[in-house]
Amino acid sequence: MSADPRHERVHRLLSTAGPATPLALRERLATRSARPARGSRPRVALAGAVAAIAAATVLALTLVAHLGNHPTIAEAARPAALAATAPAPAQDARRSTLLRASFAGVAYPDWNHEFGWRTTGRRHDSLEGGRTAETVFYQHTHHRIGYTVVSGKPLKPPGHAQRFVVNGLTMLAYKDGRRDVVTFERNGRTCVLAGVVHRRSTLVKLASWKADGSIVF
Repeated sequence: MSADPRHERVHRLLSTAGPATPLALRERLATRSARPARGSRPRVALAGAVAAIAAATVLALTLVAHLGNHPTIAEAARPAALAATAPAPAQDARRSTLLRASFAGVAYPDWNHEFGWRTTGRRHDSLEGGRTAETVFYQHTHHRIGYTVVSGKPLKPPGHAQRFVVNGLTMLAYKDGRRDVVTFERNGRTCVLAGVVHRRSTLVKLASWKADGSIVF
């Protein structure tokens, strides 16, 4: 008996758009296709195979739906409020305006000498749609901010934000509770500065600092 074409279609879907078909299930389907139908036992085996395929299909479609989502700027700003999970990166010995840290093609600035913001740690996070983000933390007196870079294409800008253009850099800023959030792009990546500061202009000044061209945008 030939295999049900619907089963083959689902199998192809799982092979190209979702998790791989479990080995045990592939063996059961191969055995089912190779032997002739006899009595009621094949029907039981077929029912079990269909149930397994249905469960795997639901899992695959859930995964595809998840990967189709895109994180928001608000989600990208959340890691700045969390604790660091790795040590602070040191200054780049060859380029004093940068740290020995980069993510997705974006090098993090060293603000200690120019502005008095020293690095205190870093963390890595997974976001919606399979995106990842790297955050470096800076501190000045009792204020701490996070500089987050998001992998992949630029995120959709928030619609309720205020627009700034400083040193040729376009930024969008908004308030999230007590925190100020400023988002902009560098090297085609979304960057987010977020934290509790006295004035929003502090984040705008830090974000737009190009260090006489040594910080690439």
